[in-house]
Amino acid sequence: MPKLGFIALTFLMTFFFLNKLAIANTQLNLAPNDDVIKGIKALHRNPEIEMTKLKTLLEENDAHPERHKWLYLYALGKEKRGEYDAALNLVEAGLRNINTEGLMRQRLKMLQAKIYANTGEVMTAIKLLNSVKKWSINNGIIQLNIGVLMTLGTVFESIQEHQLALDNYLVAYEMAIQFKTQISAPHIAGLIGTVYLELSRYEDARNYLLEAYDFSKKKNNALVQGRFAEKIALVEYELLNAESSEEYFDQAIEIAQHIKDTPLLARSLLGKGKLLLRQADKKKVLRLSALTTKRPFYSPAI
Repeated sequence: MPKLGFIALTFLMTFFFLNKLAIANTQLNLAPNDDVIKGIKALHRNPEIEMTKLKTLLEENDAHPERHKWLYLYALGKEKRGEYDAALNLVEAGLRNINTEGLMRQRLKMLQAKIYANTGEVMTAIKLLNSVKKWSINNGIIQLNIGVLMTLGTVFESIQEHQLALDNYLVAYEMAIQFKTQISAPHIAGLIGTVYLELSRYEDARNYLLEAYDFSKKKNNALVQGRFAEKIALVEYELLNAESSEEYFDQAIEIAQHIKDTPLLARSLLGKGKLLLRQADKKKVLRLSALTTKRPFYSPAI
């Protein structure tokens, strides 16, 4: 993608700051909490049960006024499973539905953009997301705005544009602190910390990752806690904090074994192995140094 295009997109991303006063003077809807939000939460809790329920609702209710919402939720579930063709068909059906308007249309467009990004149509995804972002600003829907910024961040990460991803995440993080919505600042902190880790900015990464880790621990979310523990261990490894690094690797290993997360377990074991090898090499150097300093000095014969 041309750099000029990225500059233009960065301007769009900072548009929120230029319009803070305008937003403050509009009627804000910080955190919509409608049937769709409840449906998303249900999908997260019991994905298989909810997907079966949604499939039945769609099969048995061709003209129900809530059908466009079910299409969105079912498409969201398909997207999470990686079934992108099916998800895109559902989204397009939702956009064609006569009851789809306002916020619901923007949600469908944002999901459509995520699917396009996952299937390699990045420019189309970014164009859609910027249109949703503009709508969210004009209508004062803060939660949607944050969601767009986070999605833009993941899109830029997917094409290795880490700084642009970071720009979006940092704006979303500030907004999540300023406005109370259902998207928590610590959740975004985890995304920020991960990008800083990719950029080898380890001190910055540690601060944000610790915030996300503490929040996941408070919420008793073992899956997320284990992943952040592993990332913090990697940061501490790079900062040469061996004791702390080993502690977090051990936590990640324990959690991975408990929840049977094989990829996390493999990464954590490999990371701890590298740490132990480095510690062993350091000990060898120290032993050699000690032997050298204890060796008596012999003057050459004259």
